[in-house]
Amino acid sequence: MGTVYRGLDQDTGDIVAVKVLSAKLAENPKLHYRMVQEFRSASKLDHPNIVRAIDLALDGSSAYLVME
Repeated sequence: MGTVYRGLDQDTGDIVAVKVLSAKLAENPKLHYRMVQEFRSASKLDHPNIVRAIDLALDGSSAYLVME
């Protein structure tokens, strides 16, 4: 569904994972909904063995999810 990159949070200096949808997939409203659902679920969980979602950005040409 997307590509995951290693990134650096500019505010905290923490290493993060950035999941980016391809431009073609980012234009699909159903995939936006799925990504929002993934963000909502992952941001509410708090467990040492589960990655927490930190940020989400969606627009017509790009979509990304930032995770611990």
